[in-house]
Amino acid sequence: MNPSMWAKALRIIPRLDKDEWDRLDVISKWLIATRAAVLIMTFISAAIAGIFAFSNGQFSLGIGPADFPPEAWPTYFAAAAFMHNRRYGLLFILGLLVDAVIRVVG
Repeated sequence: MNPSMWAKALRIIPRLDKDEWDRLDVISKWLIATRAAVLIMTFISAAIAGIFAFSNGQFSLGIGPADFPPEAWPTYFAAAAFMHNRRYGLLFILGLLVDAVIRVVG
């Protein structure tokens, strides 16, 4: 059991050689093999999109408007999802640029 490797596998996708891989416990191997860090990133981006939707007054846990056909309800959210995804993408690229500038200057 190696909880420090579990935490590392949830933060980043570690690069290991064959000997390091063989020494890992089953849970660490599973977290690394399934790229568990990507799931954490997905949760974070979904939370950011939810915050943006809430701040714009577009967040709703309802299925959709009463007059919207129930068999087509997922399409009701598509436009808002694209809007928030585009905004998140722009902020992510801005963050990458700021990080790159800080690394070069600092």
